[in-house]
Amino acid sequence: MKNKTNIVETITEIGLFAALGFVLDELQGIIAKGIFVNGGSIGFAMITVVIISFRRGIIPGFLTGIIIGLFDMATGSFIIHPAQPLLDYILPYALVSISALFAQNYRKNTNKNLWIIIAVTVGGLFKLLSHYLSGVLFWGNSNNFAWNLSYLSAPVYSLIYNFAFIGPSIVISIIILILINKSSQKILNPEIKFYENVDDETASKQNLIWPIAITTLGTASFVYFLIRYIKSFEMLTNPDSSIEYAFNSDCMVMFLTGLSLTIIGVCYLLFALKKKAKIKSVCYSLIIVDICSLIYSLSRLIRVYQKSLQNYIYWIWFSSCIILLVFLVFIILKNKQKKN
Repeated sequence: MKNKTNIVETITEIGLFAALGFVLDELQGIIAKGIFVNGGSIGFAMITVVIISFRRGIIPGFLTGIIIGLFDMATGSFIIHPAQPLLDYILPYALVSISALFAQNYRKNTNKNLWIIIAVTVGGLFKLLSHYLSGVLFWGNSNNFAWNLSYLSAPVYSLIYNFAFIGPSIVISIIILILINKSSQKILNPEIKFYENVDDETASKQNLIWPIAITTLGTASFVYFLIRYIKSFEMLTNPDSSIEYAFNSDCMVMFLTGLSLTIIGVCYLLFALKKKAKIKSVCYSLIIVDICSLIYSLSRLIRVYQKSLQNYIYWIWFSSCIILLVFLVFIILKNKQKKN
């Protein structure tokens, strides 16, 4: 039972830190707007991947980084080659999970700040490597080089440009994590719980309507929007556009949301059949998915207002997420009152 609890806690933390990392990445993108015209920003979003990598290991950290990258790609991306998003969006944050290799050294040694510095630096350099390779392989046209550096070769320019924002990001992340560590060393260890773990009433075998409904809705959304996403991925014919490939980011977010709901629904169903399903754990998982969707819809609302585009779809999306969030919180509070 303890292993199952750890799995639920790990999945919950992956969602929490992925959502937090996405928010921080969006904020640092707004702050650094205009400085790095070819993409990139100075910030500390990578600390979310470092923290969960220290707490849960390299695989949860890797998954958290991938989720952040996928949402980053969905909210605004420049695609000039089918393989380029892998290096520019999907892998950079995921590779920061390499920092997990130093978690044991952090726990065993008294000089914990030293291992924080090493872990963040190595994770940040792997992120730099991903962006650097993308710059060399896909962004080597000197006519598009920033800061009047067109006289440089593609490898040298890619190193200078990418290090200009990743280098400061590493330093800022190190400082923040050292401050966090000074405040409470438990945050970088799995002992601390980020949510209250209350023994809820277990679901009976006769009460399977909710897990079945969640699984059905998730599977249907996943299949439908995945098909739409694949069909939307096409090469543009506009010679004046720097983006040669385009896709429907809304469909991408929806099929990822559907996949998340399917996973939650299947887990809920299996636990319900064994009479070990906890309503509160399911609500927490659904809240995480809902918050991710809420953040995306909010970011899309901001963008469509900036471009004076139609926005009623995103208002409906945003409002639906708010209503669902209130409903889930109500269930948690009501269940807590019953326990008291």
